[in-house]
Amino acid sequence: MKDKTQNPVFPGIALRLFRHRFRGVQLKTLVFSLQGRREILSTREGFREVNLVAENYCPPELWDFVHGHPDEFFEEVHKSLGLSKALVSFLFTGADVEKGVFHREGDEVLAFVTADTMNAMCAGRDRPSAKRAKAGTINIFLFTQAELSQAAMARTLVTVTEAKVEALRELDVRSVYDPSLQATGTGTDNVVIISGKGRKVERLRGHSELSRLIAKVVLEATKEAVRCQGGRP
Repeated sequence: MKDKTQNPVFPGIALRLFRHRFRGVQLKTLVFSLQGRREILSTREGFREVNLVAENYCPPELWDFVHGHPDEFFEEVHKSLGLSKALVSFLFTGADVEKGVFHREGDEVLAFVTADTMNAMCAGRDRPSAKRAKAGTINIFLFTQAELSQAAMARTLVTVTEAKVEALRELDVRSVYDPSLQATGTGTDNVVIISGKGRKVERLRGHSELSRLIAKVVLEATKEAVRCQGGRP
C-alpha cells in the first residue's frame, strides 16, 4: 500500500490518499483524519461518531464483482488499509477520487465532491431500466466548523440536495433514461455531513447564513466535479 499525505484542507482535518490493491487491481482511497471523534450523518450509515471519513474509488473492471459481492469487497478495503470499522465511515464510488473537487468558505464550511453522471436520472419521473443503468455516483462530503445537532445535520441534507440539483440544472445534465428530463442526481448518490467542534447550532433554517454558505460550497464543488469527471470513470 502506498500513500500520499497532503496538508490539512480545513481546520482540524488532515488528508491522505492511499493507493492499494484488490485482486490485482489498483484502488484509491481518500481518508480524512479528524481531530478526535466527530459526530456525522451518513446517508449510507446513519448517525455515527468516528475518527475518520473516507471515499474509495473502485475502477470499472471491478464493478460487476462489487455489485455482486459488496460485503467481501468492503471487508477487504478495510483490511488492506488497516482501518477499523468502528473508527471510519466510508463512501464508495466509480468516480476517480483524484478528480474530486474542494470548495470552502473561509473556516466555516468545506465541501468535497466526486461526480460521475453516467447514471443520471430524474427523481419521480424516470423508470430506470437495468439494461440502461451504468455506474455513476455523486458523493458529497460536507464539513462544518460549527457543532451541529442531529436535527441541524438532518436539515442540512435538504440544503445539500437542493444545491446539488441546482448544479445539475445549471450544467443541463440530462437523464440517461429520458434525455427530455432534467437530471436531479444518480441512483446511488450519498452524502456525509461532518459536524465540527465550534459554536453549537441546534436548529438550522434554509435561509440562515450557515445554510447559504453550505449551499454555495456544494453548488460550486458539484459543478466543477461534474466538469472534471466529464461523465466518465
